Amino acid sequence: FAAPFWIVPKWCEVPQEIASTPRHVLLMDPGMAFGTGTHETTQLAAELIVAWMAREGASLKARDGGARVLDVGTGTGVLALITERMGAFSAVGLDIDPEARRTARENLELNRSVATKIDDRDLDAIARECVAQGLQYDLVIANIIDGVLLVLADDLARTLKRDGTLVLSGILTDREDEFHTKFAAATGLKEQKRIRKNEWCASVWKA
Repeated sequence: FAAPFWIVPKWCEVPQEIASTPRHVLLMDPGMAFGTGTHETTQLAAELIVAWMAREGASLKARDGGARVLDVGTGTGVLALITERMGAFSAVGLDIDPEARRTARENLELNRSVATKIDDRDLDAIARECVAQGLQYDLVIANIIDGVLLVLADDLARTLKRDGTLVLSGILTDREDEFHTKFAAATGLKEQKRIRKNEWCASVWKA
C-alpha cells in the first residue's frame, strides 16, 4: 500500500509489528463494495490524498480546524477514512450502490469514525446544495472509471471550493491524454500532477 496505512480485514488479527501505531491501521470488511486497498486505483488515490493531507490538510487544520472532504464513489469508505485519520474536519462519502453505502457505514463504525458520514443523495444533489449554500469542499476525491468521471465532470467541479483540490483515479493509461484533455475542457480545472501504476493513472486538479 503506497500510503502509510495498513488495511486489515476485520476477521484478522492486527500484525504485531503495526499494533503499536493504530492510527495507521484501518479495519475493513469489503462486503460487496470496492476499495480494499489492493487495487492500483485505490493505491494511487491514497498516495495523492496522503500527500495532500500532509501538506494542505495540515495547514487547513491549523487555520480552520481541518479540511472538508467529499469522496465520490466511496465504496468501502477507505479513502474517506484515511482523510479522517489524517485530520480532516469532516468527510462525506457518496455511492450510487446501496450495498456499498451499507458496507461503508459498517466500516465507519468498525473504525470508530466520528468525522465521516455516508450520504444517500447523488452527486447532482450534493453539487446543487454546494452552489446554493456556498459550502463547497476543500478536497474532492473520485475513484471511478474514466468514462464515468467525464459524465460527472461538471458536478465534481461544482462541489469544489475556489481554491479546492480534486483527486481523480480510475483512468486507464491508454486513454489518459484524451481523458485529461476532455476533463479540462469540461471543467476549466487545471491539472497539477499525474501518477501511474501498471495500466492505471491518477491525477490532481486545482480549481
